[in-house]
Amino acid sequence: MLCGGGTAEEGIPSSPTQQQLTSTALIIPVSPTSTALFAGKSYMKSTAEKVRDLATKGPLSFRVLAFLGGIAMVVSSLLDIIQQFLAFHPVNTLIALYTTVLGLIIVFLEGKEWACPVSFQRSIRHNAKFLEFTWGRGCLYFFAGSLQFTRWGIVNMLVGGLMCSVGITAIIVGQSTAGKLNKLRASLKDKQAVEDEFKKLDTKGDGCLSPNQLAILANNLGLDLERNELVAAVTVIDKNGNGKIAFEDFYLWWAGWDYSSDSLSV
Repeated sequence: MLCGGGTAEEGIPSSPTQQQLTSTALIIPVSPTSTALFAGKSYMKSTAEKVRDLATKGPLSFRVLAFLGGIAMVVSSLLDIIQQFLAFHPVNTLIALYTTVLGLIIVFLEGKEWACPVSFQRSIRHNAKFLEFTWGRGCLYFFAGSLQFTRWGIVNMLVGGLMCSVGITAIIVGQSTAGKLNKLRASLKDKQAVEDEFKKLDTKGDGCLSPNQLAILANNLGLDLERNELVAAVTVIDKNGNGKIAFEDFYLWWAGWDYSSDSLSV
């Protein structure tokens, strides 16, 4: 029984919970879930831009990223082989074995002399002609990354996603570099012009140009090679694989360039 003879409704305070909710709604107009989604979207967008800049402009070139990705593929795949074998999953074990082999090929292909002998790199490119071209390497990266991605798991998806991104970057860079190298060759009218432009930058007189000197040569002829385009150009012209452009290689590239070839010939 209520004091003062009041009704049950009179004994209840005037909706304090509703007032609190109204005040809270005024203070926080956006729900925590929406805020988290917005923050996550912004973070992913900024991260994607950073990865894109890293892959296209450096400081790491697509070949360095491919080399690091190949190492990650080998390590993660070897661990998966042991895990899947002990779990008696023959199909998953075989896929992990494939990604291990592909990772090793990428490491050998993109590694310097300390990672793999140049003769072995030549052997790989000789037996797989498409790897002579940047777009061909990009296709290899993308295939290896997609195969790694299908094995699920956070690590496999991250490594696979990286390799797929590097592969797409290599294909795009190969196309853009081909167009610029085509223009570079057209700017050099004859053998004498090739020798003159080469000698201008061969300051040491050893018959070789560094990648930076090749970029200057292209710039002198009105062509600006971005970082990855320069890496792709050196990969195509430098047949010795030592990171330097010998005059013989440069001349053979100029003389043997197929002017009617596809734009993806780099």
